[in-house]
Amino acid sequence: MPLIILQTNIYLGDHCLHSSVSFISGPEHSEELIAYVHAHSLYSEAIELYPVESLEFKSIGRSWATSLISTQKLAYAGQVYLRAGFFAAAARTFLSTTQTELWSVAVSQSRLIQSSSVDDTDVVLSEQEIQTQAHKLAGRLRDLSRHQEAIMIYLDYLKNPDLAIVTALEGELWLEARRLASLHHRLEFLEKLLKPKLRESYSAHFERLLQTRTEFITLFDRLIALRRHHKDEAEMKRLTQLHGDYDPSCSYEFAFFSPRRLLLSVSLFPVDTVTETDILSDTNSISDSSLTDSTSCLSIRSAGTRRAGRSAKNRRKTEARKWSTKPGSKYEEVGLMKALAQSVELGQRLAGDVSTLAIELWRSGLTSDGHRLLQAVNRLLADQRSTIPLIWDEWITGQPSESATCTQNEGRKRYPFKEPFISYAPVMNKTQVMCPLLDHN
Repeated sequence: MPLIILQTNIYLGDHCLHSSVSFISGPEHSEELIAYVHAHSLYSEAIELYPVESLEFKSIGRSWATSLISTQKLAYAGQVYLRAGFFAAAARTFLSTTQTELWSVAVSQSRLIQSSSVDDTDVVLSEQEIQTQAHKLAGRLRDLSRHQEAIMIYLDYLKNPDLAIVTALEGELWLEARRLASLHHRLEFLEKLLKPKLRESYSAHFERLLQTRTEFITLFDRLIALRRHHKDEAEMKRLTQLHGDYDPSCSYEFAFFSPRRLLLSVSLFPVDTVTETDILSDTNSISDSSLTDSTSCLSIRSAGTRRAGRSAKNRRKTEARKWSTKPGSKYEEVGLMKALAQSVELGQRLAGDVSTLAIELWRSGLTSDGHRLLQAVNRLLADQRSTIPLIWDEWITGQPSESATCTQNEGRKRYPFKEPFISYAPVMNKTQVMCPLLDHN
């Protein structure tokens, strides 16, 4: 019964508000209407009561958009401006939010009514302002690596095919650059820029491949050495328990002669039973103050009092602290596995980029550079493919296997975490990059 009464009150309240808005409609009540709608936040309801071309519709729309802007809801404000016919205001709003398609619609609508006597600066854009906005939008799109959208702006609004070609080369859209050069008779302009840009792209990709391979091998070697270290620790503990003469000073001596020197910061026990709180409290140098800071950070985040930007930053810090790859970290093995998984994912992205670049190098007569690029990427992919079964073996993933024996895994650690990068090896869809056009055979 109380629910029915509440619903009835809501209905009557809405009906009264609807009637009130209708009652004070008309040009003579324009200011009163806007004040009433604004006071009760009835924009979405009130705007549906009037025809699109009416003064009330436009007044409510302008006021609604202004209210949305005050609450930083710029994308919605632009949509309201556009529907209410304030095309210039809509274009400026969409420019600030880098919404290319909606900006184009607003500008096109503004151009359609330029021949009329409308002089409202929120409705009509001058051609000079359109050009200025187009330059700003194209620059922002290039900064955001949205090169295809920037090309459209240069062609449709700035009528500048040269900048469109430069943008295509900047985004490594090689075929698009060739198409634009042919379409706008700018082949000579393209030839001046293409080979230098290709060599620059080749050098950047080649260096990135070498760096990624070196980092991957280093991480892999560290992981294998760390697992061997865990087994040595377990064996030493077993021997000391067997003979009953365990001397803590032995651990210091062992750490001194160990090239990794990890014994002082890694537990002797091969199985970790930890909680999320344990992870969050693990820092590179544990102290009372660091533990207090971690606890206070967690409390603040859980209370939801931080702003969204700072919360995202804190989450990244927490993630880095959880899976630190710093030698001596409590969960170094887990951190190394995460870093290796990310390296494999990067290798897959590089393989896709290299495939397109190698063909363009061949097309431009830079065949030797294409060969070296393919060799570099295939060496990286081969290293990653051959080591994945060793990194994500049956023991660490928890998957049963007939080949796994107790003696093989004696001293290995198990972790209670259910993170995907621990339980599942990364998928390599590209295991080799082949280009018949560059095949020596």
